[in-house]
Amino acid sequence: MTMTRDVTESIQTKKRVNSATRATVAALSKALESGDRVFNGHSIRVAEIARSLAERCGLSSSEATTCYLAGSLIGAVRIGLPDELLHKHTELSADERRYLRSRVSDVHQLLEGIEFELPVVEVLERLGKTDAELDEHLRKMVQVLTLANAWCAMTSDRDWRKAMSEDDALAKLHAHPEQYPTDLIDIFRA
Repeated sequence: MTMTRDVTESIQTKKRVNSATRATVAALSKALESGDRVFNGHSIRVAEIARSLAERCGLSSSEATTCYLAGSLIGAVRIGLPDELLHKHTELSADERRYLRSRVSDVHQLLEGIEFELPVVEVLERLGKTDAELDEHLRKMVQVLTLANAWCAMTSDRDWRKAMSEDDALAKLHAHPEQYPTDLIDIFRA
C-alpha cells in the first residue's frame, strides 16, 4: 500500500512539475514578444507548426512536445540583442546573420534555471545546424523546428520587407535541401 502511494505521489509530482514548466515557458514566451509589433506571436506560430509537423513526421508525443516547447522559446535568442539590429530597415549583412546564429548557442545560459524533462534546450541550441553527429530523433526535431521558424519568418512582414508569398517561401526552402530536407517540406505542405 505504501509503495503504491509513493508511486502515485511521484507521478502526481512529475505532472505538477511538467505543468509548471509549461506555464513558465508560456509566460516567458509572452514576455519576450509583448510590445514587439514585428515578433509578437512569432514563437507561438513556430511552436504550433513545429508540433503539427513533428506529429505528421511520425515523431513521438514527447518529441512533438519538445518541438512545441522549443518553438515557444525561440524568441529567447533575441534577449540582449540591440533594437537597431532586431528592427533594421534593410536586409541583414552576412556578418549580422552569423552573429545572430551564434546567439543561438547562448540559449543554454539563458534557460539554465528551467529544468526540462525533454531535450528542449538541445534542440534550440542546434537550430539551423545540420549536425550529422546528432542522433536521428534529435536531428529530426532540429530540422522540424528550423523549418517551422524559417517558414514563419519568411511568411511574416519584417521591418525591411513584406511577407513572402507561400510559393516564394517554398521555393526558398527547396533551394536549401541540406537545411530543409525535401521529404520534410513535402510533409509540411501535405
